[in-house]
Amino acid sequence: MADPVGSGSIVWERHRTNIVEMSSWSDRFEPGGAVDERADDLAWETWKGMDRDDCAEKVYQLVEGEFKPYSRSPKDWSPGGSGITVHEEDIHAICAALQEDESLRPAMDFILSYLTDAWEVAMRPNDVDLEYMAEVEVLSSVLQDYDLDDEVWDPLLADGWSREDILKGVLEGFRYERKPSEWVGSLVFDWGATEPVKRRLAIGWTKEDRDHPGSMEIELREIEVALLDEWDARMAKLEVDAEDRVDLYSGWKRLLIDGEPGEAKEAILRFVRQRHREEA
Repeated sequence: MADPVGSGSIVWERHRTNIVEMSSWSDRFEPGGAVDERADDLAWETWKGMDRDDCAEKVYQLVEGEFKPYSRSPKDWSPGGSGITVHEEDIHAICAALQEDESLRPAMDFILSYLTDAWEVAMRPNDVDLEYMAEVEVLSSVLQDYDLDDEVWDPLLADGWSREDILKGVLEGFRYERKPSEWVGSLVFDWGATEPVKRRLAIGWTKEDRDHPGSMEIELREIEVALLDEWDARMAKLEVDAEDRVDLYSGWKRLLIDGEPGEAKEAILRFVRQRHREEA
């Protein structure tokens, strides 16, 4: 569980806990977490199930610009930078050999890395998942189970507020929020903006009160701990429908541009040259 606001802060001032800094997130969704191994398995299953034409397209796009495929109308095509004319059967031979031929390992690893990345993204909860978990599931559980300290809220209770209304009002200060600069958002605690806290602070404390401002800080910290505990418990069990979300296409072109396909490309070119020498 992440610690609530530090002891040097006034707890009702707005503060945030970044989800990626919480072990309940990192243990599952960061590199090396539980999702990684499952994504590797799914990537391999996807590769084994990839049809012939899809594989051929990937191989061609990987080396596009280095050579042009064979055409029945040679005037429509010219050799690329490698000077190699590649027949359709060359592309399919590459696909057939990717799993067994060690010389093609860099190309195989490159394609598998793309599939793994796609599955990792699909298996991570998105903003909709995290917002729902925070603002519906976690809030509902804490609202049902948390016991307020009546002494802290006596003036509001005497003024006609119910304990449920006070807790509901305080919990309006809790939400999930992601800034544009954040990869994953944060849990926000803004107790001072809620009506019960504002009312209680406005009433203040007298010397005769057995209660004092410190007791409300303790109350709010305990509410925060309850929320974080519930969040961690639910995060440990959270599953998303990755098969429904996985995008096996858009990430490929980004990887060709932003990745490092040079070694994979060279492995394929060497394979084609060797294949042509053997056929000569």
